[in-house]
Amino acid sequence: MSSYTNDTIAGIATPTGGGVGGGIGIVRLSGMDALITGLKAFKFKHNVKKPRNRVLHFGHVMDDGTVIDEALFVYFPAPATYTCEDVVEIHCHGGAQSLRRVFAVLLKNGARPAEPGEFTKRAFLNGRIDLARAEAVMDVISAGSEKALILAGKTLEGRLSTAVEELYNDLTIEAAAIEFYLDNASHPFGEIENEPAASPTYPNLNSIYDRLDNLCNTYNTGRIIKDGIQTAIIGRPNVGKSSILNALAGTERAIVTDIPGTTRDVLNENIILYGESYGNITLNISDTAGIRNDANETVEEIGISRAIKSAETAELILFVYDGAAGFTPEDLDVFNITQNLSAQLICIKNKADLPQIPDTASIDISPISISAKTNSGFDALYTEIGNVFNINSKTVSEESVIITNERHYRLLRNALSNLSAAIHSISSGMTEDLTVMDIQEAAANLGEIIGKNVSEDLIDTIFSKFCVGK
Repeated sequence: MSSYTNDTIAGIATPTGGGVGGGIGIVRLSGMDALITGLKAFKFKHNVKKPRNRVLHFGHVMDDGTVIDEALFVYFPAPATYTCEDVVEIHCHGGAQSLRRVFAVLLKNGARPAEPGEFTKRAFLNGRIDLARAEAVMDVISAGSEKALILAGKTLEGRLSTAVEELYNDLTIEAAAIEFYLDNASHPFGEIENEPAASPTYPNLNSIYDRLDNLCNTYNTGRIIKDGIQTAIIGRPNVGKSSILNALAGTERAIVTDIPGTTRDVLNENIILYGESYGNITLNISDTAGIRNDANETVEEIGISRAIKSAETAELILFVYDGAAGFTPEDLDVFNITQNLSAQLICIKNKADLPQIPDTASIDISPISISAKTNSGFDALYTEIGNVFNINSKTVSEESVIITNERHYRLLRNALSNLSAAIHSISSGMTEDLTVMDIQEAAANLGEIIGKNVSEDLIDTIFSKFCVGK
């Protein structure tokens, strides 16, 4: 367990902005001297001998008799606070300079600067939240879409922690059951007097394995909702790739001309698609240079090389061709590149607003017909993306527990591997002590998700990724 001290820390809890900031900013104190430190820096407008609990008091932040800012002072006594310690918040104007001056005055009066994530770290160390819920705090703050926010909120609420805790407890019970047999001489399972004839562990372990496996299987969907889909738009020159990017983004993000090879480099854009049928989907899109074999400039050749690399690392490839020109041999050359890649592939026939020419070559995939110029056909494209990645309006239900955190997924996979080994040990007639070790290791991996017996280094690493004021 990480070392813990109750000294008083201070941090700016709201964004400072570039220079203007927001209308209101908050500087937070936590620790045994939070109230004393806050009172040293604050002068109440009215005669207040001691601030009332959880009541906003009007006054001024002072520095050696000089007014720094007009502000509100609120005191939260331990243990019913975010950190389980005494907490003071000073609500001042949200300008960057104002916040920094108030923060400096609090440091001058005895507080020390909070480390990244130290407020939430103290909440974890003091037992108010477990480690999975603590990590969800940053997921809430950094959520890039409504669905990502909902999933983070469920984890913060404790849905994942409850599921993991139940699995952890069940594994602990199973290990204890096997140890009971080990403590009764050398009897094999089911041959101890007054005990059932069959092992009580085997069916239970299979049930736990299935629950654990189901939880692991949610990670791909959860990761996509949280981080988005790495998407590459590829095709030969002048099929409308940049026009599609602009239509998806709802703005003129890319330069569009009739000149082949206009796009020379990879243009990246994060886009959230909204819709009733497909939910919210975040696409991390790379608009790439048109791929052709007769590029006659070094710059264009570099752009084509980067386009192919983007496709190689993508999870989704939007392959585009021009319906007004038909599917040409040049399109087939580009399409063939996609066949050796691991990404999901959606074929788009662009320029549906123009007269269509029959395809001169064929591919074994049905295209979605759209017009980047008139925005027709995009709902069908969004729905198809949702179908391919199993994301729709019902993906995040009230009851669902979905894994979004890579650390959690890795530990769940480790636990699944341990449990698989335990089940194999039982079915193969191996010694019970090996089975117990595998089950205990599975439980330890699950415990690490919610913060049981974790190292100080791990705790420090997790919270170092947080912002300073949280």
